[in-house]
Amino acid sequence: MLADRYGRKTFLCGGLALLTIGLFAASRARSGDALIASLALAGVGSGLSFPSTLATLTGAVPPERRRMAVSLWAAAVSSGGLLGAMLTGAVVGLASWQAAFTATAACALLALVLVVAVVPETRDPQHTRLDVAGALLSAGAVASLVVGLTEGPVAGWRSAETLGWLAASIVLLAAFVRCERRSEAPLLDVRLFAIPAFSAAVAAMFLMFGGLFAIVFLAYQWEAYVLGFHYVKAGLGLAPMAIFMLPLAVMGTTLSKRAGLKWMPSGALAAGVVGAMLFAWSVHTEAYWTMGLGCVVFGACIGLSAGPGTEAISSPLPAARQGVASAVNDLARELGATLGIAVSGTAFNSVYRSHVSDRLDVDGDPLARAILASPGAGARAIAESGATDPRYHAVLVSATSAGWTAGALTVAGAFFVGLVLFVLGFPNRPQTTNLRDAPDPERARPVADA
Repeated sequence: MLADRYGRKTFLCGGLALLTIGLFAASRARSGDALIASLALAGVGSGLSFPSTLATLTGAVPPERRRMAVSLWAAAVSSGGLLGAMLTGAVVGLASWQAAFTATAACALLALVLVVAVVPETRDPQHTRLDVAGALLSAGAVASLVVGLTEGPVAGWRSAETLGWLAASIVLLAAFVRCERRSEAPLLDVRLFAIPAFSAAVAAMFLMFGGLFAIVFLAYQWEAYVLGFHYVKAGLGLAPMAIFMLPLAVMGTTLSKRAGLKWMPSGALAAGVVGAMLFAWSVHTEAYWTMGLGCVVFGACIGLSAGPGTEAISSPLPAARQGVASAVNDLARELGATLGIAVSGTAFNSVYRSHVSDRLDVDGDPLARAILASPGAGARAIAESGATDPRYHAVLVSATSAGWTAGALTVAGAFFVGLVLFVLGFPNRPQTTNLRDAPDPERARPVADA
């Protein structure tokens, strides 16, 4: 909403500047606290800039070219996280983690220069009153949910700390909904979620990015400790996903126009189920080709859904309010990624630890306790101890494979449930609604910089 009012380019530039400073400071951090503070600053910058990207496109690009612009944006966002994980993993393996932050800061600085040079300023000409209460409640709800999701795998999902954060997020969310329903100028008109196409698209984006980041997070474990891949090779192992994701994300919006907004994401979710099942099956071959095939299918899943889902979220709102639509889009992706990693990580850890405990004496054997902690800790302990008993390495490999299977099946199950709900709940034809704050979509034209 602030970007809609004061200028999307302004917030995009300010956010990129903070992101650059935060990442560069992280590369120079000499303590854990300094690193956390630097990354927090980078996170603020990312949060300020990211919603302005899609809002700028939909506000500045003419209607006849908007579909392609949204497709290109969806392709960049869908592949960006995956390519970022691959490239930073390679930099860490070849150089250091400090070099990874420095390289990312350089990319952010380059993006800032390009935005200043070529991006026009757009804003909401109506200067809608700021919804301060709604902003604070939504920020509190999201922050509580993220803390609860990240603490769950560590403190336990039934711990008082985790349940307290999750309960706080529910209470704040309920308060936010009530506040928005009573506000004359809401931050987010919650009636949008009564539109089946909108709510289903938000859920689909949530699932897609949850599954994507869950698979990327777990794939590195399996590639490193079962297949024996180094950082660089492990990153390249995910390349087929990005290769198929990019072109299909551009084509997805056009294809959905022919097949319908209902059936394109449905097909993508079905492909996600198949891809996740292939990942789970890869433990039986212990060969990369099975995982590579899963990457191809899963990349097609993400690519085909990204454009249509983005369009379904942004289309109900007028151009002047695209900052809100973009924020909803981004929030669905980021919360999905957080929950996907948390839930799949919990599934992996539960099965992994159970597998190790059943096969090694974790109470009396220090090496077994190290293996129980994590695959990385176990691999380091085996290498440092010079243990010659092949049983330790065999248990590490089999436990990692079992955890990888559990995580992949969790993603497949989530996608299947989402597929069923999407088919049953998404209308065959798009539905619209009249929003009380919906001005003429053509009013938010680019304005000249002062």
